[in-house]
Amino acid sequence: MPAIDPVLLSEIRRGNLYALLEVCTDDDLEPLVDLLKGPWSSSLTSDAQYKRFPSYPSRYSVAIGDEIRAFGGNTVKNQLRGGGPEYGEVVVDVCKRLGIPYKANSIVENEKALLHLLFAQDWSTLDAVGRKRAIAQARTVAASEATKIKNVVKDNVKKSLVGGALAFNPLTAVAALGSISVTEPAYRITAPCVLHVAYLRRKMLDTIIEPTSECGTTIVALRDVERSAALTVEEEGGGTLVSLTRISHPDVEHWHKTGSADEGINRLSPLFQVVPDLVTAQHVASTKYMEVVINGPLLKAKNGVEGYRLTTNIGGKLSNGTLLDPSTLSNIVNAGALLQVASFALGQKHLADIKRELNEIKISVKRIEEFQQNERLSKLTGMLDYLEQVAPAIMKGGGTAHDLAQLESHEPTLLSIRNHLFTDLETQTAAILDVKDPDTFGSEGAAKAIAGHHERIAMHFEQALLCLRVRAANLQLASCAGLNEHKRQARIDDIRRSLDELRQEGPYLVKADVMIRKKIQTLSALTSSSETLTRRKFDLLQLHSELAASVKSWRAAIEQDLESADDLFKRREEPTRVLLKLDGERVMGMHVV
Repeated sequence: MPAIDPVLLSEIRRGNLYALLEVCTDDDLEPLVDLLKGPWSSSLTSDAQYKRFPSYPSRYSVAIGDEIRAFGGNTVKNQLRGGGPEYGEVVVDVCKRLGIPYKANSIVENEKALLHLLFAQDWSTLDAVGRKRAIAQARTVAASEATKIKNVVKDNVKKSLVGGALAFNPLTAVAALGSISVTEPAYRITAPCVLHVAYLRRKMLDTIIEPTSECGTTIVALRDVERSAALTVEEEGGGTLVSLTRISHPDVEHWHKTGSADEGINRLSPLFQVVPDLVTAQHVASTKYMEVVINGPLLKAKNGVEGYRLTTNIGGKLSNGTLLDPSTLSNIVNAGALLQVASFALGQKHLADIKRELNEIKISVKRIEEFQQNERLSKLTGMLDYLEQVAPAIMKGGGTAHDLAQLESHEPTLLSIRNHLFTDLETQTAAILDVKDPDTFGSEGAAKAIAGHHERIAMHFEQALLCLRVRAANLQLASCAGLNEHKRQARIDDIRRSLDELRQEGPYLVKADVMIRKKIQTLSALTSSSETLTRRKFDLLQLHSELAASVKSWRAAIEQDLESADDLFKRREEPTRVLLKLDGERVMGMHVV
């Protein structure tokens, strides 16, 4: 899309008709010209720019806007005020006539409401071709609805002339019929024009990518700190396994508090005392902060009692370091011990997240249980209780082979629940058309029955998403407990495939949207007014919009869980960088970079 002047873009977002038409292409405007060139108009074809460039509507977009407004007002009133009403008034008038809820001074929102009701499928689930096809169909529907309104009004007036209230005032009756003859043909053009303008505005605004900004506070925290010389432990003939450096105060606000029970990170304590002190600025040597870097692929390191050396790098010169008890070096620096330290550090970074995730899932399960008890929820609840029990130990690097086996035993059950729920979703969605109308005359009972069935469908969506989120949480813990990379990646891919099926433009939500739109079009009643009937249809569509928004939010949360699991696994294969806050040789706080 060509660049749009910021001022013009602001006007388009406010609902300005002319600003929008100014940036539209000839192809965008052609349907409006076809509508406005009908037998009820001569103004557009009299425009000078139209006469010069009839096949290039973008050259006479102002005339198109004027003509839409002219059709939107009463002809006599237009003559008195010198033109049609403001475009916002035209949009509200169309909403009123169709019984669609509207807001004063909210052009864009009112346009969206028109699209929402008259599109055969939700806007967000359609591609560009589908939207173009849908707006063509919606324009026809809008014109048809206008014709129905005209006929209903005219019939009522005729009945009144025979024996109703208007029979006592023939002049009023004639005036009413005259009004119909003037305004209704114009309305059959105004309604589809407004609908097409709404389509053009939303299409244009959807193509705008808002600028985003990202800031990395973690990088800033380490950028300007002063460092002492580094103490490194290296594998004989290989690379560095661990390095420790005293640093000045880092720009870190949130520290994870550690205690004496946190043995993982405190394994490094014997090494703290030999980190060189006075080698840079005095205040660095006296600080209580340290940067520890543990090499990632620890399992590739030797695990014997020999083969490690302790070195220091002071002023670019390597020298041997010393330990008060050199015999303890091999007990401290081996693959298993360093892996435990790294796992503990990384686990603390993610432990709060997984606790939050499990708590959110349990709250949602509880809410569904209050609505509907079933065996699937009982199984999910049991798994969640187990995950809560083992999460702290596993995230601190204390996962065992038994823990991994137990976590792996959950996966077949979760797959079975997922498949069962997806089958139920298909069955319940197809059953929308079979919802019975309990009323003989009114539409309220039918609307309530459809809403009740939709609520059951919504619960099935939520259960399916809960199942996927439990799978994601189970995967995070299994990854920490030793799940191999091939299984982990295959499971991530499978969960994402399931999430893809539940996206807004995926098969389940699209089918539910189409079916409920078909069902509400069957709503009719002898005693309900046209406005009441339309509002009930609109309210039912809003239910599905709320469901789609809820599913989108859940999918985003699950995707974040998967990214967290992926990040945790990959970072175990990469160097782990940890900032420590010390009191002597005791770790008081930790921050994983």
